Amino acid sequence: MIETCIIRPVTQDDLDSLFNMLVDLIHHEGLLDRFKMTRLRLEEELFGKNADWQALVASCNNTLAGFCLYSLANTNRAFNSTPMIQIDDLYVHPDYRQMRLGQKLIRTLAQIAKNKGIERINVFCMKDNLQGQNFYQKLGAEKLDFMDVYKILVPDLLSQLKE
Repeated sequence: MIETCIIRPVTQDDLDSLFNMLVDLIHHEGLLDRFKMTRLRLEEELFGKNADWQALVASCNNTLAGFCLYSLANTNRAFNSTPMIQIDDLYVHPDYRQMRLGQKLIRTLAQIAKNKGIERINVFCMKDNLQGQNFYQKLGAEKLDFMDVYKILVPDLLSQLKE
């Protein structure tokens, strides 16, 4: 049977499959012990009152085959002329790889960026994810070597910076 695949925005009907695929991705990355997302939180962050996360999905014959979770951001505006799209996660289920779904997800995201006047897409990629790094580099992505990302936990910061 020939797979008919489309790239489209996520719907609430996709949430169970999307969450399960996200868990698969996190498990593959070996980060399950750090995973804080729940199915309910995913729904709130994509569709809730204060939703600020967006997703595209690859749907093949009405089965979720991949996804791209992203957000719009306004970081480093002093050095850039437009906002950016930040990709948090891009994943294609192993049964659907070699169908160029990752490229199709990125192309659709690039079209969204173009339509919004956004000129850059940034992506987080784990340091040991060589497959992901190769994928992004083949698309022309440039690895930034002038910047490190630091995480500051607000409760720890506030307790350290007591008045």
